[in-house]
Amino acid sequence: EISSKMTSYNDTNKISRTKQLLAMLKDGSSVAVVSDAGTPGVSDPSFYLVREAVKAKIKIVPVPGASAVLSALVVSGCPTDRFEFIGFLPKKDKKRRDVFTEFKDINHTMVCFESCYRIESTLKIISEVIGDRSLCVGREMTKMYEQFLYGNANEILSQLSLPAKGEFTIIISK
Repeated sequence: EISSKMTSYNDTNKISRTKQLLAMLKDGSSVAVVSDAGTPGVSDPSFYLVREAVKAKIKIVPVPGASAVLSALVVSGCPTDRFEFIGFLPKKDKKRRDVFTEFKDINHTMVCFESCYRIESTLKIISEVIGDRSLCVGREMTKMYEQFLYGNANEILSQLSLPAKGEFTIIISK
């Protein structure tokens, strides 16, 4: 449990909150970025705060923690020597299809995040665009209901309990 004062920090308030937090840091206070959804700074707006702190020559100390990307990658059975993190996929089917079309011929592992609302559609798109590559899909990474599914996109679709819940990390083998 965190007993210190907490302040929200998100895409809509990052500019005003960054100014506020930088002022606190310059006055000698400590600030920690924490998250209930994975490692802070990965696919979230805290990079903005870090970038501004670097510009202001404020020391930044990383505190390693749970990472859905790395957790899923190391249990995926996919090559880990080189991988590309795509982040959260676009909401629209056509734009997701475009992402996979762009990356379908790369010769290394891909990692992306997907919501429960689009996981079924995304797996169908992966099957159509990328084909029969091996996948590992992790659900609720580093949380209580963590689950891993293995196979190609169609095999994982048949294993997936629908409607799906939680956030998903998709690892696509080279």
